[in-house]
Amino acid sequence: MSYMGYMGNSYGNAGLGTQNGFSGTSYQPQPQFVPQTANYALKMGIQFASQAEMEALIVPPNNSAMAFGKEGDVFYVKSVDNLGRSNLKIYDFKERVNGEVKQEFATRNEIAELSEKISVLENKLAELKGVDNE
Repeated sequence: MSYMGYMGNSYGNAGLGTQNGFSGTSYQPQPQFVPQTANYALKMGIQFASQAEMEALIVPPNNSAMAFGKEGDVFYVKSVDNLGRSNLKIYDFKERVNGEVKQEFATRNEIAELSEKISVLENKLAELKGVDNE
């Protein structure tokens, strides 16, 4: 008769109450704990904040938070990259009148008109210089 070990099996206590020393359960990882702070930025709804509040706002890595400014017609976007570096951008609201975008640049026709006016003024200046030299 061979030695059966502790508890009647040849595996010692490794197979306590099981067949062949395996319990039949598989490894199940524990859920990760993510600390929730009172200042967690990803809330639903419209947020209002000052610039100082947005600078102090805690945003998780790889996320952004937006808030309307309390001081005026501005809004803030705070982004945090995967290394935890934050970036706060401030934007101004500009009103569209009658749904049209205001043009803040000159058209080709306006540039041509200005060029003609400059040419006329240069000619008059040259005439005045010619009169002064005589």
